[in-house]
Amino acid sequence: RAAEWSEHRAPDGRPYYYHAGRGESVWEKPQALRDMEAARMAAHGATPQPTIAPTPTLVPSMPPHLMPNPLMHMQAPGTPTPYADPALAYVQAAAAAAAASSLKQVESANKTAQVSNVTEKEQKKKTEETKSKKEDEQKKSAPPAKPVDKSRPISSTPISGTPWCVVWTGDARVFFYNPSTRTSVWERPEELLEREDVDKAVSNPPEQLKTTVTATKTDKEEESSGKAPAANSTAPISNNTTKPESEDDMQEDDDEDDTVIKIRSESESSVEEVPAKKLRMITKSTKKANASEAAAEAEVRAAKERAVVPLETRVKQFKEMLREKDVSAFSTWEKELHKIVFDPRYLLLTSKERKQVFEKYVKDRAEEERKEKRNKMRQKREDFRKLLEDAKLHGKSSFSEFCQRYGKDERYKAIEKVRERESLFNEFLLEVRRREKEEKLQKKEQIRKDFLEMLRERGDSLDRHSRWYDVKKKFESDARYRAVENSLYREEYFQDYMRMLKDEKRKREREREKEREREKEREKERERERKADRKSDRRDKERRSDRSRSRDRDRDIKESREKEKSSKDKAENRKKHDDYEEGEHSSNEDTEDQSANEHEDEEAERLKKERDRQLRAEQSIREREKEVQRTLAGHLRDRDKERELHKREEAIGHFNALLADLVRNPDLTWKEVKRQLRKDHRWELVEFLDRDVREKIFNDHIENLMKKKREKFREMLDEISSLELTSSWKDIKKLIKDDPRYLKYNNSDKCEREFRDYMVDKTISAKVDLKELLKECKLITHKSIELVKDNPNHLKEIEDILKMDKRYLVLDHLSEERTNIVLDYLEELQKRGPPPPPTASDVARRK
Repeated sequence: RAAEWSEHRAPDGRPYYYHAGRGESVWEKPQALRDMEAARMAAHGATPQPTIAPTPTLVPSMPPHLMPNPLMHMQAPGTPTPYADPALAYVQAAAAAAAASSLKQVESANKTAQVSNVTEKEQKKKTEETKSKKEDEQKKSAPPAKPVDKSRPISSTPISGTPWCVVWTGDARVFFYNPSTRTSVWERPEELLEREDVDKAVSNPPEQLKTTVTATKTDKEEESSGKAPAANSTAPISNNTTKPESEDDMQEDDDEDDTVIKIRSESESSVEEVPAKKLRMITKSTKKANASEAAAEAEVRAAKERAVVPLETRVKQFKEMLREKDVSAFSTWEKELHKIVFDPRYLLLTSKERKQVFEKYVKDRAEEERKEKRNKMRQKREDFRKLLEDAKLHGKSSFSEFCQRYGKDERYKAIEKVRERESLFNEFLLEVRRREKEEKLQKKEQIRKDFLEMLRERGDSLDRHSRWYDVKKKFESDARYRAVENSLYREEYFQDYMRMLKDEKRKREREREKEREREKEREKERERERKADRKSDRRDKERRSDRSRSRDRDRDIKESREKEKSSKDKAENRKKHDDYEEGEHSSNEDTEDQSANEHEDEEAERLKKERDRQLRAEQSIREREKEVQRTLAGHLRDRDKERELHKREEAIGHFNALLADLVRNPDLTWKEVKRQLRKDHRWELVEFLDRDVREKIFNDHIENLMKKKREKFREMLDEISSLELTSSWKDIKKLIKDDPRYLKYNNSDKCEREFRDYMVDKTISAKVDLKELLKECKLITHKSIELVKDNPNHLKEIEDILKMDKRYLVLDHLSEERTNIVLDYLEELQKRGPPPPPTASDVARRK
């Protein structure tokens, strides 16, 4: 049937035809539509001309029924948006197109011929052209109107019995708003389903939209009638047929039976008239029937496809659809629904699965976008840093100069925020300044090393008593001498070299002294070894003699015992023969008794001597043991002292490390720092030190910090090229207020005091340089003071020559003192007298 087909236009303008019942689209015009067109042409008395649809070039992977349907996305003003079910919305859109095509049959049955007058049309066209020209002139002369945001709400209709309101926006869209919960949704809530008052509020747009829609339609009709001839005005019925929404805009009274709607035919310029009420009834009934039927068919097809296709595949296709439709990762389901609801892949999942997959996709996509954003930002910063490197900046470069020079570079524009650009610029500039400072220090140190090497090469002519004034002329031709720009630095390096010579000499003397001490120790050790050897030899001899004496003593004791035994035997024999030989042996007996007594006395004396010898040996052994113990005690004491000294040095090292880590502010006191140090675990290692020693080390550390800070501060002042001896602290403070070396001084008074000390030292240095300049001036001799007294202009001549040197001009603010220095030097030269001849050898004279 022709009513089941509807004609549509593709995005490129080609017509195609859609069957609402079967849900398919074709490029060629169906036979039913051709027959209906032929019948209509016959009714108007015209010969039907078959229309051959152009054969489009289709992508093989995209059948015609998957081509985008413009009517699915178009919505006339005042059309109620079906938000309850997205699937139903999809099929209802298709059914609406089918219902529009069904009007053709009604028109063919009720239409009457109406021929328009060509002359009247031409006159009307001229009138409209004149009117449009005047309107264009008025628009040009009038000020430009401000753009109106059509997405803003223009009307709100509360629904009785519910907290919901129906809200219309300026672009003819409807949403539902709950003031109590501050919730806005596009889909119709459950409590508003199947309510006539809600349907009426959704279908009837406000007066503002009616006026806008009517004016828009009138303009479009006038433009179409003015541009195209009446005989060739062919358009799809779906575009010229009055929509159900426009029908709802009319009054729905029963007295409007005579109201007719003019519908333009596709093939000719005649107008057909159809009763409006009858047309509305037919359209509504057809729409409801087709919508319910199509929704059921779509749901059945989707259920069958869900049963066949695995869940993983469906989820994958659904995610691909979300990616193709460019669904925002930071939006909500309700806001993104209109992008995906008309896609066939929308029905691959159930309602619950859709939302779950959508939430997971949004979460993953948000993380991906954040990563991409971070990577892009990192790449932009790297490119900006590369631009900074290519710019070849130096320590005095400014951000404004950089912006003027590279403001048109794409790497510069990639960083949008000016503050971020300036921050990256400042970070890079800090690195550049630090690098320049290191290079400057390295260069200065290298110049110093070269200068010392030059002095070392001429070391034969220098000793620790040499003076810089006497030897500097020997080095003036050397490039390493000229590399040091300031004469004060040259003299300072020379003094350093002299100190190095003295230190080396002291070191050599200490080495020789240590070597002599070591030689003495070795000699003493050898002497002790020799004494020990002699003593051991004596002890061995004594032991051998003791052993021999003990053997002799044992032998003597044994012999004496044998003698006593033999004497006893003889005595017994004598007693036995007393009676017989008493008279004969009386004289012999007295002699034997006397000899025995003498022998016993000798034996007793010998035993006494032996005991005395043993006592002396034991006494000597005890004395040797005492001497060994005394020597060993001395060694132990030395070892204990070395151990204590080592522990002390180790504790001092730990304490210095502890102070270096925790104490970096020289303004702290020992009492304040001690509490903080006790909390550190390394405090146990330094408790070995006395309290006074710890406090002394702390004071040394604070002095070292103050010295470093002072050196940094003075180094900062040296870098100021505009600094002069007359500069005030107020002016200098403005130049250094952003320097971190100044910010380290928490107190401005301390900075000012340090600045004054610096200026005093700089003034003293300037006076020393002036004296050095006077020594270098060849015009000044020992006779100059006499010449000045005779002719005061001679002093002016000397000053004119000295003014050519910066060392003289620096002291302009101390002109009187400077003049006194010059006069004092002249008087000193006069006291010295004429210089010695080159052949003079008296060192004292040359001094």
